Parts: sequence; structure tokens; C-alpha cells
Amino acid sequence: MLRSISQKRNINHIRRLLVNMAIGAAVGLVIRWIRGVEIAPMLCALTCGAAVLLKINKEEH
Repeated sequence: MLRSISQKRNINHIRRLLVNMAIGAAVGLVIRWIRGVEIAPMLCALTCGAAVLLKINKEEH
């Protein structure tokens, strides 16, 4: 299936976002395991996701 350049770019952005959120959640799981902070995986995933969105926004403009 042929995709336009903007569709490919959007797919790459979504992939980067999901990968970085997964990495953040993994780090948060380690923090939860070591320190016992229950909300750590969600906070780390959201923080990593927000950082990626800010970087993508900076690259676009």
C-alpha cells in the first residue's frame, strides 16, 4: 500500500512515542521494584512521552 510522506512521518512519530513510553514504563517498573513507588511506571511513561512530543514539535517547527 502506498503511503504519502506525511503518513509515513506520522507513523514514525507514533512509533517513537510508543517506544519511548515503553522504555519509560520499564524504568518506572524498576523504580517501583526498588523503591516501592506504585505510580512510578505511569509517571515515567508519561514523562518520556511528553519529552518525545516536545522534541517532535521542535523538529517540525
